[in-house]
Amino acid sequence: MIFNGFPATPPGTTRWSATEKTLSDAPTTALVRKDVTIQRLEHHTLEKLANLGLTVSEWLNLPFTRIDAESVIREAKRKTGLDDVGDTRFLEPMKKVMEQVADFDRYTPLARGFIHTVCVRQLVHRLQIEQWFKDHPETADIPIERPIFVLGFPRTGTTVLQNMLEQAPHRRALQFWETTSPIPWHDDLEKDRA
Repeated sequence: MIFNGFPATPPGTTRWSATEKTLSDAPTTALVRKDVTIQRLEHHTLEKLANLGLTVSEWLNLPFTRIDAESVIREAKRKTGLDDVGDTRFLEPMKKVMEQVADFDRYTPLARGFIHTVCVRQLVHRLQIEQWFKDHPETADIPIERPIFVLGFPRTGTTVLQNMLEQAPHRRALQFWETTSPIPWHDDLEKDRA
């Protein structure tokens, strides 16, 4: 039986678990095909060197390799010089996610370093947004009427849909640079867009 393109698990059977079996034992599905794969099981030389360097960094307990909420918060505050994260309800879920990531032993040191960097970058954005609203309280007065949010899994047409919606003269979509750096770098917005 097929459900949304994926083989359904018959009642009374167990699901295949990637942690219990090797890739060669995986069933052929849209996610894992034996003839075509998006996953390399071997690292190139540069990746091996990066992993070796980050392994040494982990042994030395350097801050940029730690995956815990406190080190991410400390580094984001250090990078921005800001300390107001705004509403703190996100902290407890963030700590739980980071604990789970830190406990997952299948990540390479390079992957853990990348995850740490992404978490710091997102918290830096949060600190900058909070400061922006303090410095520009008039921003909250800008009316946003009937926003449309486009959500979906990767490769399902969300970008095409967003681009089509943006063609309407009364609509405006976020530009890529706005999603990666949501706070203007300059007071002159035209200079910031350049």
